[in-house]
Amino acid sequence: MSEGMSNALLEAMSCGVVPIVTDVSGASDIVEHERSGFLAHSHPEYCGLLLRALGLSDAERDEMARRAVQTIVSRFTMESVATRQMSLFATLMQKALPCAR
Repeated sequence: MSEGMSNALLEAMSCGVVPIVTDVSGASDIVEHERSGFLAHSHPEYCGLLLRALGLSDAERDEMARRAVQTIVSRFTMESVATRQMSLFATLMQKALPCAR
């Protein structure tokens, strides 16, 4: 059994927190490494990324935080998810019911 997409990660990024996470539970679907956060594939890499994050300038951190928020706004708000789902359903209906075209 595995955990689905992390709500805590989504909520943190929506508040402008720059995430430093391991690549589990869909994190790689959310975090774009070194653009909207840091994505580690191992514990040693995670420790190195913690040090990398501490070395960011204020401007770098602010830009990464802005990208984190933008990721959530563009891909994971209720509205954006609902819009993509409705588009998917419409496409499936057109394929299933040729007369619906």
